[in-house]
Amino acid sequence: MTYELWSGISGNLVGAYSSEEAAIEAARRAVARNGPEYVESLALVVEDDSGDSHVIAEGRDLSRRFHVTA
Repeated sequence: MTYELWSGISGNLVGAYSSEEAAIEAARRAVARNGPEYVESLALVVEDDSGDSHVIAEGRDLSRRFHVTA
């Protein structure tokens, strides 16, 4: 599986990661750099082994995951 961060503003892929934890850490760093409102533009998506993509969390739901991971 591949975990991806997408920008809702540009529609571009921000990054692809091998784990959800790595993707969340990247989102956390991006929000720290760009300010708390930046999370509103992000979505965490997983692409499964068959190539199907599913949204895991976006916006404030994504920021809640910041506090769940180690």
